Amino acid sequence: DGDVASTSSSSSSSSLPATKSSLRPLLPFPPPPPNVPPRWRTAPPAAAAPPRRCRRRRLVSAATVLAIRISESSLPVLRAVIQPEPELWEDVAAKEEKGLRLDDDANDDDAWIFLLMSKKEDEEDDEEDVGEVEENDDDEVDGEEDDEDDEDEDSSGERTTQNENTVKDAVNYSRVTSQKEKEKIATTARVGWSGSICPVRFVSGKSSIDSQTLEITGLPNGGFSSVGTKGVLLTSGKWYYEAEIKTAGCLQIGWADASFAGHCQADRGDGCGDGPSSWAFDGWRRYRWHSTATEWGCRWSEGDVVGCSVDMDSMTVSFTLNGKGEEIGMGIAFSDEGFRPCSGVYACVSFNRREKIRLILGGEGTEPFKYPPPSGYRGVGEAILEAVEERNTLLEEERILQRPTKNADNNHHKKYVCDFSDGEHGHELFAWQHRYHGSDASVHLGASRSSLRGLAGSVHKSSKGGVPPRNSNSTSGDISGRLIKVLEQLKSSPSVEFDTNTFESRVEFLKEGYARLLASIDDELKATLASLCTLYSRKLVIHMIISQGVKFSPTLFLPNPLKLAENIDSTEDISRSLWQVIENCASLHTSGWVGEAGAMAVAAEALGLGISSFDHSNSATAPSGMCTSSDEFDQVVITSGGITQFLNSAILPRSDVIKDCCLSPTCIVFAACAESAIGSDAGGSLSFLRAGLQNAVVKSASFRHVVLAAVRKAVRLLAAIEYTSEEMLVDDEDSDVVASSNNDRKQSNIDSSSDFPPDARLTSFLTGLLLCEQVSLQLPEIDNIALRSSLFEGWCVGLLSASSPWRMVCSLTAAGILNLCPAALYHATSRVSIIAKYFSRLENTVARRVWAERAATPVCSRYCQAMIELLSSVKRSLRLDPNAAKHFIQDSIKVDAATPLPLESYVNKKKSDLFPCCESWEWSQGWVSNNFGWEILTGSVEIMEVEWKQPPRSVVRTLMDGGEGPPLLREGCSVMRGPDWDKRVNANNEDGRDLYEKEKLSKDAEKLSAVDQASSPQPEGERGSDGIDNERDSGGTASAPEQDAIEVFADASLTIPNTNSTPLEVSLFRKKKKKTAGTKLPLGTVLSIESWNGIPGVARRVRWNLTGQEGVYRYGGDGGHFDIIHVETNDKKTRVKKRYPNPESAEQCAARYGFGRGRTCNVLLRLRRCPEREVCTSDADLDCIGVLEWPDFGAGILVECTLHTDGAITIREKSVLYGSKDSGWEARFGQPSFVPGSVFVISPTQAPTSTYQDDTNSAYDELLGSDSFLVKSLRNREDGGGRLRVTSEMRLFRSKRGSITRQEGGINIDSSFASTSSPPPPICFDSNFHAPSISLSKDKRTVTCTTSDGRGTVFGNVGFTKGVHYWEVKLEKAEIGSVFIGVAEKPGSPSGSSQGSSYGFESQPRLNRWLGWGFVNFRATYTAGAERVYGAHCHAGDTVGVLLDCDSGRISYFFDGVLYGEHILNDLGCAFENVSPFGFNADGCGSGGAGQGAPSGVDGGRSGRYPSNGAVRPRALWPVIGLRHPGDRVTMSSKWMTSHGVDGITVLRNALAVDEVFCNYEGNRHALYRTKHVDTAESNAKLPKWFIEDSFFEYNRWKSDKWLRSSTRGSGPYKLSSYGLDVDLDTSPFACAAACAAIGLPTAFLPGDLVDVKRSAGRILELQEKALVLGTYQGRLFYRLISQKSEGGSLMEGGGRAWFWDESEAVEGGLHIIGNGRGLSVELPKLSRFKPVTGGLKIVYQGGAVVRSDLEIFDGSENIGKIPHGIVIPPDNIIERRLNSCGVVRYLVDYEPVGRGWISSRIRGGKEELIVDTLPSSSNGDDPLSQLLYATPEDSATVWYKNYLQAIRNNGCTNDLESVESKRNAFLETFNVKDIDEFSDLLATGKIRRCNELESDSLIAAAYGRIADVLPHCDEIECSFADCALIMTNLSLPQSSKNIELEDLFKTIDSVAFEVASESLLHLSDDLPSPKSLMARMAMLRALN
Repeated sequence: DGDVASTSSSSSSSSLPATKSSLRPLLPFPPPPPNVPPRWRTAPPAAAAPPRRCRRRRLVSAATVLAIRISESSLPVLRAVIQPEPELWEDVAAKEEKGLRLDDDANDDDAWIFLLMSKKEDEEDDEEDVGEVEENDDDEVDGEEDDEDDEDEDSSGERTTQNENTVKDAVNYSRVTSQKEKEKIATTARVGWSGSICPVRFVSGKSSIDSQTLEITGLPNGGFSSVGTKGVLLTSGKWYYEAEIKTAGCLQIGWADASFAGHCQADRGDGCGDGPSSWAFDGWRRYRWHSTATEWGCRWSEGDVVGCSVDMDSMTVSFTLNGKGEEIGMGIAFSDEGFRPCSGVYACVSFNRREKIRLILGGEGTEPFKYPPPSGYRGVGEAILEAVEERNTLLEEERILQRPTKNADNNHHKKYVCDFSDGEHGHELFAWQHRYHGSDASVHLGASRSSLRGLAGSVHKSSKGGVPPRNSNSTSGDISGRLIKVLEQLKSSPSVEFDTNTFESRVEFLKEGYARLLASIDDELKATLASLCTLYSRKLVIHMIISQGVKFSPTLFLPNPLKLAENIDSTEDISRSLWQVIENCASLHTSGWVGEAGAMAVAAEALGLGISSFDHSNSATAPSGMCTSSDEFDQVVITSGGITQFLNSAILPRSDVIKDCCLSPTCIVFAACAESAIGSDAGGSLSFLRAGLQNAVVKSASFRHVVLAAVRKAVRLLAAIEYTSEEMLVDDEDSDVVASSNNDRKQSNIDSSSDFPPDARLTSFLTGLLLCEQVSLQLPEIDNIALRSSLFEGWCVGLLSASSPWRMVCSLTAAGILNLCPAALYHATSRVSIIAKYFSRLENTVARRVWAERAATPVCSRYCQAMIELLSSVKRSLRLDPNAAKHFIQDSIKVDAATPLPLESYVNKKKSDLFPCCESWEWSQGWVSNNFGWEILTGSVEIMEVEWKQPPRSVVRTLMDGGEGPPLLREGCSVMRGPDWDKRVNANNEDGRDLYEKEKLSKDAEKLSAVDQASSPQPEGERGSDGIDNERDSGGTASAPEQDAIEVFADASLTIPNTNSTPLEVSLFRKKKKKTAGTKLPLGTVLSIESWNGIPGVARRVRWNLTGQEGVYRYGGDGGHFDIIHVETNDKKTRVKKRYPNPESAEQCAARYGFGRGRTCNVLLRLRRCPEREVCTSDADLDCIGVLEWPDFGAGILVECTLHTDGAITIREKSVLYGSKDSGWEARFGQPSFVPGSVFVISPTQAPTSTYQDDTNSAYDELLGSDSFLVKSLRNREDGGGRLRVTSEMRLFRSKRGSITRQEGGINIDSSFASTSSPPPPICFDSNFHAPSISLSKDKRTVTCTTSDGRGTVFGNVGFTKGVHYWEVKLEKAEIGSVFIGVAEKPGSPSGSSQGSSYGFESQPRLNRWLGWGFVNFRATYTAGAERVYGAHCHAGDTVGVLLDCDSGRISYFFDGVLYGEHILNDLGCAFENVSPFGFNADGCGSGGAGQGAPSGVDGGRSGRYPSNGAVRPRALWPVIGLRHPGDRVTMSSKWMTSHGVDGITVLRNALAVDEVFCNYEGNRHALYRTKHVDTAESNAKLPKWFIEDSFFEYNRWKSDKWLRSSTRGSGPYKLSSYGLDVDLDTSPFACAAACAAIGLPTAFLPGDLVDVKRSAGRILELQEKALVLGTYQGRLFYRLISQKSEGGSLMEGGGRAWFWDESEAVEGGLHIIGNGRGLSVELPKLSRFKPVTGGLKIVYQGGAVVRSDLEIFDGSENIGKIPHGIVIPPDNIIERRLNSCGVVRYLVDYEPVGRGWISSRIRGGKEELIVDTLPSSSNGDDPLSQLLYATPEDSATVWYKNYLQAIRNNGCTNDLESVESKRNAFLETFNVKDIDEFSDLLATGKIRRCNELESDSLIAAAYGRIADVLPHCDEIECSFADCALIMTNLSLPQSSKNIELEDLFKTIDSVAFEVASESLLHLSDDLPSPKSLMARMAMLRALN
């Protein structure tokens, strides 16, 4: 229609043959009539109309004319498709009148048609569109306003000319406005910010931001708002910005990292510094903030400028006040371990309501800093300007999508690229439930998609005037509704005036209304017809692509394909238009799955989650395949396409046309069948377009570049990494408008200029299209590399998104591209620095995520897996192309403060010869426990009371917290002498006090002389006219004038005297009314802030006004001396208006946190064992490293230790591994920060200890040592500023060491046998932390409830912050529901959240209630008063095990008891989850894994946890016992295990190591896409050296047959759910003999022995059990129950895990070996503590000693008599001494009147009086070794081992078993490997011939697995080396020549094992390598697993 063309012509803004951003599919027409020129094109109008939103199916407003030439070859077919009416061309002549110009050189054979791009917006958006013209960003690569600029036709029926005028006026107005803004910016360029759009963005809360001046104001309803330069991350270099304080209120100024938004909750007061991801300074309250607040810095005032500096290279944060730093007490606030951002940081400030602050960011062309930054520091604004350039670099690759334009305006509001890569938007998709069970993810995909889907998603909106109800006659209803709206518009129109009072005027009014209605319907009809034309045109192009298939090429649209090289612009235009057709027809915009919703949907599908494909929210508006005929009314619906038969009838040409064009009917039918897919909302047309598009990208470079640019643009827009507009300015402070958002996706909306939000699914499809094999094989290598490199760079931009699901998609895609083309990494990082920075910190980011997801181990989220895949690809590319690392630095892994640092990061910095480490990484890193792993020492550190007088408390801290404290005494302030003026050395009157006194007395005399002579002299204390009292103290010394001034009139005393006043008083009052000159006060002016004795900021340089003298005076120095005070005076300096209180001194602050008071802290020292330790020479000390855990401070300290030959240990503290470095250490160091360098030298004590036992027979040594620390910044006020020294005494306990030589009778004990480790001392109870109702035993292992005073709680002496720990508690006496067993935080401890800034250490906390999380013995869990059914009923005699996994945050319980008469071992499962001391530093983490279904340990249940609540200072969890019934008694068992656990960095490194090994199998498979300088042959060569070393160690370990891996009770019910308490048991005879000696067995039990078990945990079993001896760990003998003589067999639920015996179970008759045993019945000498050498036992208890029949004291133990008081039992009658299961020392004695029985050493309970006293031995010391020979288990095992070897020699070969064993050992000798070089050669020759490495190792691994399956008592880990070697040897021997010597050994193996091996490898027997090589390869595979 002519009007449609006219409208579209007005929208054109280019003189080129085609309009900008237009869509150009091709449809031919017959030649036009003669009067119509064959070619025409649009003329440039005055201005471009604003961009509008586009729709695919119908056109309701404006249209743009597009034309494309048609190839002559396809012309006949398309001519036959549509035969238009000639009348259509009649309106073409009228185009010239509408601004169209004809092309004179047109070809008559060419034809043009209209392709109309539909646009639609609601009427209420019209005014917004005019505003959009002002905000258009002309430098946007896609033109933004130029991209697809179809014009808007007025939907209400206004004339086209009026619409043109409106658009022109809007454009002209926008130009004027833009010019005014430019002039304004030019005049204010150096006043505020002008480098880009406002860089200060909302982080949380509500506030007002002035984008020009960067002044921020908190709103009344904004909470504790936070703003910052979010998105511009500073990852390296030195940076600086300033904050000008407009209101000196509650503000926190500093830095935040990228994850800060997750921690920030403005509604609860969270701001910068309130979490682990931010660091801030608060000058209002004088705090520095990093998760917790510590006193620091100076107080600011209004107008001050705070300088914020960060050095990302040396990792320090500093603050200055008005340009001054350390000299005034500012300077470095955070450093080293105290400043650990997870990635980069950005400037961030937080403020309270109505507070104001202004930021100065610096940068070229912006406001300069108030104070120059430190040398080498750059302004933060410079980084923002660099980000602007980064964006321009990225957009260069997308400029092919933009049509050329002459007018390129550089808008001053430049956008920049943001980095939101640590955002957690959309984390709900990764919930742990989804990892196990798929579910519908639609609920997580955000808000309704109707706003994204264009017209198809528009929902009917009713006007306020109402819409008539739906009429049965739809046409009538539609017209009625339209008429009502038109009449309403006519009434409100100011240009139309009607007098409705007359009939005629009303008729005219109706006529005008109907005329407008007809015009509106007419225009809409035209638009609908044009919409149909658009629809068919697009679909014809799509069908052409489908029909052509592999023959399709964009060159088909050219008149002459040979002109392609000469007409680049035309090919690019065609490619752009073709892409726009594809985007319109193939994307999911009609169904709403585009933009953010589409990206989330793609991620959900990748996660295996279901989503709803269609949104039925508007189903009531129109059925499927139909749409409403009007925007406002839905009564009339029409078909909207998608119906096959509509197009099928039009597309089929005549048969002669098909024959002429060589088109097969199959192609036509195929295209017609694709119609339903093309028209559906599901976008099913992509599968039909694939072949044609593949050929198109190969044949046309322009189209390939367009598609590539479209992919890059879509990824960028979906990532939403740009702020598209300024933040909202809110002028009304009382407004409730929400001016902020916590969602980065809402801040960075997709460009408004895009007609459609990008389709993530289409983008992914096109990426796969460009990467597919069909394309890559047809492109040259250089094009492939360029294509993949550009694709990789584009998808890397998506890694910066705040949406974690979209980052997951981008990570997987980028990793896949990088695997195909490793050279892409170099390309991307060299061009775009923000990508290089991202990859520099990628390892840090992944490590943090791995740690955050530790609760769900071993099933991590798909997001975490995708990040690891990407990191692995980067590492792989760096190995192949080392040059890529030049553009980004990969230092050691850095994690945030809520993630513990690995010990390995420190070990790698040290030389291995100085710090020898374990041979196995599993042992040293904490994955598996082993004797070579760690040695545990427990104890305490007593911090002695400091010799000083504790300063008095100051009220100033309370005032400061309320914002009312004293201001900073700065330059220019007035001071007077203070309370300590006279305490100075050489104190004098330099302040002029004597002059003041003299002048004051003179004036007083003058005043008195004027009084009536009859009056008496002025009495003392009478006030003078100058406002200073004359009162003197009792000593006759005048009081300080400032004190007088404060006590002088408050001006309220100057009232008219009453009638009772004396004449003198009246006279004096009347005289005071005269204005007499007062005496000037002796004031001084502060010149500068000075240091005092090396402490900055505690002194002031003052010039005194009366004398002019200068001096430096203490203002808090020397322990809190104040020589001066801060005052305010009147203008005449004669009266003091205000006297400020002295600030709190550093000494007062430290005392408030407990400094100076004595206290005891429990510690745990973990020493990494050295293999050389036990065999070191006598003159050599050994160095090792360890972790000193301070649970009271919630920290773990890395220590260097020296093990001295005399048994002493030197411990040097180095750095903080986990915990807060900068808060909570006042009690120890006198300052908040940790001070490295403390040295403890602890030595064994000679005196006996009473901590664990009551005599010298203790199995543990005590080590005692001390350290003193000279506090740097505190002074003793009493001695005039002397230094303070803190003395600490460390007391640790460890197992006794061997006391005799290891060489007996010429037999030298092998060093591997000498590596037995000792058990850790048992957990005891803390005598300083228990309720008054609970009493402790002497050994502190047993607690008893004495009164019923509430629910008493007692704490253990060992606390845990990190790792996995298991301990057992025995219930001696217990009522149902009266015993609580669990963990809790210590109240008042510096660790955790319970610490407060008060004198909390002075009083004992109340412990009369159950604290923490625990299990109550009536089948319930209990926490904070809430109970939940769990577990089983526990009674007296039962044992409860507690498994605390601090890393995963789980608490589980294990039950060892009797139920219905049967012995039950039962894992009760997880009781609590989400109780990790570290918290979980990522949203959505903390649940799942082995803890699924358990209640959350935080308040509020599973949903009560605030997001991302990682803890900088982790809380410590202590074992606790709660008792409430008198008589209840509980004992802490000696059985416990502990492991340091595994940190996130170690887990990540392990995953990367596996990937590196796997890369060995890739070879040069992708050599095509590698850079030429990479040596592909070398990259395919060998295994990593470190892995060969690991494999060599595994080979030797496996061959030694010494180690056996097993799970324990501490492993939990699920494998791999936690790490640390699985053990590698030592199976050597020596180690087992030592373990047996430790529990007092008469003979040694060796691995493989079967034992009858009659005792368990102090209980005599009614039914015997059979156990298999496994091996030893920490000197304890482990076993596994294999059968129970009962029908139920119920113990097998928990009995299958290994556990160990103690000495109470090894009492005579408790354990009995079945058969002869492998120890050859060699006697094992008993330790001296089991048969002590004494002079006898004397009964000292008045009541005598009760003799019982059993070691245990329970109802089944018979009382057989009593030994009277005073009886002495001779040594010969003392049979044995043992500890029972409750830790009671018992003696087995023979007393003739009673017989043999057991007596106790002490009374059980109460005061525990002695029953027996040990008499000294009568020996004269002739044999000093007699008491020491068997002091330790190693001593006994040494003697046993000598006899054991002798027994073997004596037996000789008479024993067939020994003969076979001898042959077996001889056979194994042939498999010895002397060094790693030989092992490397074996690995190289271990590959099966005619197989590659992957195939060979697969066959070997399969054969090994099948062998392990059939061998008895074996699995893949425990399979015997000798058995495998024999099977491989048998397999490699020819069938005709069997080795007779090996036949006996072959018979020892089950024949089934030979059969399965033959089935696996016999067909390759001729190609098998040697058995030795095969075993080396198997060892390598074992090492990998």
